[in-house]
Parts: sequence; structure tokens; C-alpha cells
Amino acid sequence: MKKEQLQTILDGLDDRFLAEAAACGEPSASARRLPRAGRTISRLKTAAACLLLAAVMVLAAAGAEAAEYAAAHTFFEENGLATDGLSRADIREVYRDITTRTFGSDKTAAVLTRAVPGLALAQEAPSPEMLASLWDQRVFARTPAGAGYAYSMRCTEKKDPSTGVEVTDTSTVECRLDGTLLWTAAFPDVFTEGAVHAGDATFVWGRVPQIGSDYGHSAWLACVDDAGQTRWSRVLLHGYGQESIAAVLEKEEGAVAVISRGNLRFLTLTLFDASGRQTYWHQTEIGNLGVWGAARLGDGYLVHVGTWQQKETATLLKLDADGVPQETLSYEADDGDYYLTDMASFGGRIFLSAWFVPKTDRTGSRADIQPVLDQVFLEDRLDIPDEELTLLVRDNYTAVLLVCDEDGGVPQTFYSAEGSLGGRLAVAGDGTLLWDVENISSTFLSLATDSFTVGGVSTVYRYTFDASGTLLSRTETGETVPFRR
Repeated sequence: MKKEQLQTILDGLDDRFLAEAAACGEPSASARRLPRAGRTISRLKTAAACLLLAAVMVLAAAGAEAAEYAAAHTFFEENGLATDGLSRADIREVYRDITTRTFGSDKTAAVLTRAVPGLALAQEAPSPEMLASLWDQRVFARTPAGAGYAYSMRCTEKKDPSTGVEVTDTSTVECRLDGTLLWTAAFPDVFTEGAVHAGDATFVWGRVPQIGSDYGHSAWLACVDDAGQTRWSRVLLHGYGQESIAAVLEKEEGAVAVISRGNLRFLTLTLFDASGRQTYWHQTEIGNLGVWGAARLGDGYLVHVGTWQQKETATLLKLDADGVPQETLSYEADDGDYYLTDMASFGGRIFLSAWFVPKTDRTGSRADIQPVLDQVFLEDRLDIPDEELTLLVRDNYTAVLLVCDEDGGVPQTFYSAEGSLGGRLAVAGDGTLLWDVENISSTFLSLATDSFTVGGVSTVYRYTFDASGTLLSRTETGETVPFRR
């Protein structure tokens, strides 16, 4: 029965029938004094009212369920929790379990532990107290970026019927502009890894499995318009067993340049025109170096390469227009190490976002946090209060923005912010440059995880520069990002 039909019928009923319905069919005293025929009519009307009331209660329950699900789904998004594999009822259950601080549901345990990459738990299930601690620390919390184009991605898996192995089912990408959702698009059989807005479209990239290979994958690229419709998608077929895209850069007339890494040893440049046709490809062997990002540099390119194992974290390759390396730039200091995070070509200069830490002989993915860990472990301070740990961590990190000339890549000036990490760089629609600085707000020691030892949350501050490189403003965005080292 449609809602408007039900309402029309209810409006036509006498109020006393609704009162009788509340008694679930119990006849009133006056009804018992009526002749048999009158009692039959009264009972029919009362039964009809009971049915209508039951329908109203069903609709009300459905509405309450829908409202709670909407609130729960928003709660998951705002707190960086994945809904993959969860039904509507599961999502509502986890939502209630967290907001009431019960932390007794197995589904809550699965959601929270999955939200912390590399969480190494004991064989027994995590206790409600441990789950509450994880939740309170919010090490996975990431609020959506509030300025410019921002993207969130989630991937679901399925079991391959021929092998029984879990494989990618569908990736879903959401695009927001200044915090407002513009579109949502789904890509079957693709594991999406990144996205950027260039020209009048978004370029989404990721990887797809190679047919007949258990481990091989090819790079994949799609062009999506601002309504969320896919203009074209391509699989990059360059003969590699593995290829991964590091950056997509805007060129003229809708064309894009793709910087990728092939077979863990080749740096490649691929050009696509506005229709998605590949027009150029070039590879350069660089050895086992990571390819982490890129920016336009005049007619050429500047590519961030390196390896954490050898602590090469601030090395750039200058490529000409054909993708041929011309020069290597390395940023270092006598008293510390730089870790580059992003770069942008703006106003005839190159801007490099980074963080700076005191120099150490250690290498590997924890080299930058090692001075803090040494102080904690050598002094046997595994019970160090979070507030004191946060002061140690903040003293170790400084966000740095290097402003370099476009020809030689030599720093001309720099900006710094203590107790912070350098974050993303973006050119805003009004022609200004935005630099996000991740101010370390809170930390905690996490011995139960193998992917990080110090976790926490950073608050994002945004610095705005004009085309001459002059600092215009500094604002607190209200956004947060995880801190995991």
C-alpha cells in the first residue's frame, strides 16, 4: 500500500476507530450493547483500523531503520571505517555498538581491527577494552578534505570460482568538491589506487590482474567527467609483468602524461590524447627504485624516486619532454634528513613539500621515528604517557616547503612549521597555491601493531601562497589525518 493511499484512508476514519485499534480489537462497552449486526459492523471497522495501525507501525519501523542506517553510513564515512562485506543490519549494529561504547560485537572488532593496517592481535579475540582504546585513539580517522577536489575509494572482493582465491570485485570512487559530493562511480574488476582532477575531468588509475597470471597486473587508467560518467578507460599494455601508475599530469588540449613503474625497474612515460588514444611511450631503466610522484617542469617532468631501505627519500629525476632523464637532484642537510611528500610547479617555481628530522644512521621505513623510539626503549619507558610521547614526537618533526627555481631545482627559500609533517600541494581555482601542513596533535605507543609503532592524529592547517610565492594566509581546516610511523 502506498503511503499517500494509506494516509487518505486514515484521514477518512472516525477517531473512535483509531482509539479502538489501540485496544487491538477489544470491543467498547457501548459496542457490547449493540445488536448482533451492529456488533459485526463495529468489529469489521475495528479490525480494519487494527490492520491500518499495523501498517502504520510497519512503515514507521521501516522509516526508523532507514534513518538509523543513513546515520550509521555517515558515521562510517566520517570516521574512515570500511563497509565492505557488511549488510545494512551489520552497519547499524556496529554503529550502535560504538556509539553506546559497548564494543561487544564481533562485527565491531572486525571493522576496527581492519581499519588499522597491520594490526597484529593475540590469538584470542580483542577485548571490549582494547576496542574502546583503539576507537578513542582514532588512529584510522581521516576527515574528507574540505577544499578542492578530493577522492575516497573502497574496494570489495570476491572469490575466484576457478582458484578459490579472493580477487577484486568492484572499486567504488567518490568525488567531492569543497566537501560536497559530486559523483560516485563503480569500476568492476579494478583495484583503484589514485585520482586527480585535470582540465574538465577526473583521471582515476589503478591496476587489473593479467589473464593467466597469479601475481601479474597491468596498469589501468580512466577518464571520468564531472557528472561521474566514464569517457574512456584503458589498460596499459607495455609487456610488463607488473606496472603501477605513480602520477597523471595534465597537458595541453585534454591530453595527459602518465608516469609509471614497470617490473620494479623501469620508469615509463606514456602520453594519451583527449580521446584516450596512446600517442607516445618511453621507458628508462632506473633499477629497484620506487616511483612516488611527479610534476610538470616546463616541457619536461620532475619525478620523485627513491628507496626507504637506503634512505633515499629526497631524490628527484629531471626528464625532458620525451621522458629521457637529464639530471638527478638530491636534497640533504648536514644535521638532518628530508622526506619529500608532494611537489607542484607553480608561478615559474617548483614547490616541494617535505618533513625534516634529525640525522640518524638508521635506514628503513621507521628511520625517521627512530630517535623517539630509541629514547622510549632505551630508557624502558613503555608506559610513557601519551601527552609526553606527543611532545617527543613533535620535537622530532618539522614540516618544510622548499621553493626552488624551475631551471636548476635549487632551493631559493623555504617555509617551516615545527611539530608537523608536510602534506599535499594543490593549485586552487583562484590561482593560489595551497600547502597542507599536518600538525601532530596526539600520539600513543602501539606495541600491538606491526605496521606502525607510534600512532596518532594530526590536524591539517592550510597555507595559501600567491603566484609570486608570498604567503597570504594560514587557516585551520578542521580536517584530520592519521599519524602512523
